[in-house]
Amino acid sequence: EVYVADFDNGRVRAVAPDGATRTLVAAANFRRPFGLALADGVLYVSTDDNDQGLHSPTTGTVWRVELASGAVEVVARDLGRPRGLLALPDGRLVLADYVHHTVSLLTPTTGAVVVLAGVRDQPGFADGRGAAARFDGAYGVALLADGRIAVADYNNHRVRAITLAGDVTTLAGTGVRGHGDGPAASATFGAPQALATDAAGRLYISDTESFTVRVLADGAVTTIAGSGIGGWLDGPRLSAQFWGLEGLDVAADGQTLWVADGSRGEDVPYHRVRRVTLP
Repeated sequence: EVYVADFDNGRVRAVAPDGATRTLVAAANFRRPFGLALADGVLYVSTDDNDQGLHSPTTGTVWRVELASGAVEVVARDLGRPRGLLALPDGRLVLADYVHHTVSLLTPTTGAVVVLAGVRDQPGFADGRGAAARFDGAYGVALLADGRIAVADYNNHRVRAITLAGDVTTLAGTGVRGHGDGPAASATFGAPQALATDAAGRLYISDTESFTVRVLADGAVTTIAGSGIGGWLDGPRLSAQFWGLEGLDVAADGQTLWVADGSRGEDVPYHRVRRVTLP
């Protein structure tokens, strides 16, 4: 199964490979779920609203979900607006706050949060360590093979990397908005949002302004799905049309990429989970 945050309906759904879907979480004051991270049989979910039903740029909350029962409990509330969520091997969670421009670490057992890189409410672009680094819309996160954390830097049109010591470097993208494949240092993106990695170390990137999915592998960026036209159309990978591209995940066998293809918050009929067969 793949787990999907059903943002508008306030649910987490489980989708089987054959498309069969069931509701895993539907709880009171569990609203606007977005980020998901699975660790040792426990699912963590970030929501925009807190468990008291409050909604603001500061009410982001992380929940723990029991997969067997769907029961939820709050890990930590009022964290800002963490949309990107990643479980590290040591049990900590990475939170990417796209409103407040920081990447933080959350210890689920205590609820303690420390900022790893960036400065709250100071958007910009700078590589460096910790508070010397700057992001502008830190969004999706994924774990790289070397232990660094990849971050989709949405408004900077780049993909960044952070060590657990807080050292930030640019992984791909020039910062010029566009859609250009090629070597990582010269490739261009338009508002990258979701990230996922596979066992071979490839990094998949949803490029929302071009309605495509890109992959970074062996130092180069390549478009692997999407025609560049926004909409909904199944078919061969490079002829297909996507719209929201809010979430990505790779199946354990490395042969399938799951895409949460939502509406971008717009009143359009694009609310689907898509499946891409990888080359």
